Amino acid sequence: IITIIIVQVLLLMAADIRAKQNLETLSGQIENSFNAEINKSYRQLEQLDTLIKNNPLSLEFYEVNNTGKYDVSDIIKKYYRDHKDKDSLYYNFNRVSWINSDGEQVIKGQTETSKPVFTNVSSRSYFQVFYHSEGYTVPGRPEARFGLEPVNSLTNGDFSIIISKKDQQKKGWVITISTPMYAVLKTIMPPGFGFCIADDEGRVL
Repeated sequence: IITIIIVQVLLLMAADIRAKQNLETLSGQIENSFNAEINKSYRQLEQLDTLIKNNPLSLEFYEVNNTGKYDVSDIIKKYYRDHKDKDSLYYNFNRVSWINSDGEQVIKGQTETSKPVFTNVSSRSYFQVFYHSEGYTVPGRPEARFGLEPVNSLTNGDFSIIISKKDQQKKGWVITISTPMYAVLKTIMPPGFGFCIADDEGRVL
């Protein structure tokens, strides 16, 4: 009986070691995928910001019913059609917004066929983060900062993850991209396991 008990204990210990190693490997894979997607989406925000600001057509051409709000969906869709073979493009998003210092979405573009709906997002953490801190560091880019928040859309209720950055040209403005982030929402996990993403202070994002 004693021998059997010892063998069982050793087997359990070995199983625990293997499980720990597998979890460490899985955790590393999730972290690498998350960091890569943050990097790619952040670069896409930079590219789209430059695209809109350097657009040869006057932005006023895209004004929505004299509201002072601008729908740039056609510009973004054309850009993706013209650069469809460019590997650096980040296709996993559905809308981009330029938000003024009051939290109003002033410029908005989306990949969907429906027209964008403009709203005030001043209560959102991804907007407020740059007023309370510098935001999170983009992996591999210590000079770049971003905000991140999983949300249900205020306009259509859809769940997505918002990644935000400061607008470097318009003081107080924030640019956001809405994405169903595959690295987080499409992760395949072993039965009975789950995960969360936390910042350096242990707060779950």
